[in-house]
This record gives sequence, structure tokens and C-alpha cells, in this order.
Amino acid sequence: MDNNAHVNDKAQAAYAAYAKSTGGKTWDGRDMPTYEALPANIQKAWYEAADAAYRKGCDEQAEILREIEAAGPQHSGGMG
Repeated sequence: MDNNAHVNDKAQAAYAAYAKSTGGKTWDGRDMPTYEALPANIQKAWYEAADAAYRKGCDEQAEILREIEAAGPQHSGGMG
């Protein structure tokens, strides 16, 4: 799966989580449309939000790995 498809899946998952948390209602009490029924600009906004969250998570994981590597083998779970 390429990154665009991965992020689009995350955007749809985020939209579904939002819908679940609001009982399927918009901020003003209307029924939420399905993700597929959203206008392209709104789908793009969800995509951008999901991409930003995904990148932030990747950056944080990379920082943790750098810290573990800097601590040396005694902290990385290695047998060394």
C-alpha cells in the first residue's frame, strides 16, 4: 500500500471516529454524510489532518528510536 492510500485509510478512520464520538452528528446537530459523500475539499482536509497526525507519530517514534540507540546496547534489548 502506498503512503497516499495509507493516509487516506487513516483519514477515513479519523472521520469514522469523529462520527462515533458525536453520535453521527455534525457540530450543528445535522446527520453526518458518509466519508465518500463529502465534497472533495473536505475529504482533502481530513486527508491533510490525518497525514499531519501520522507524520507527527512517525517523528515521535523516530526520536524514541534515536534515544534508545544513543543509550547503547544495554538499553536496547540487545544481548551485546
